[in-house]
Amino acid sequence: MRVAPSLLYGRDDEERLAALASPDPAALPWIAGALDRLGEVLADLVETVGEPALA
Repeated sequence: MRVAPSLLYGRDDEERLAALASPDPAALPWIAGALDRLGEVLADLVETVGEPALA
């Protein structure tokens, strides 16, 4: 699995510059939302790996 963390910084230059200037970028709504979504996807992967394969 490959993750491009640069995409978490924002959709446009304004969001990316705000993220780079922020003392707590994870608190910005677009970054917090992306991190929450990433956590959900990773949790789903962990659950799926633990399931037996279908025959």
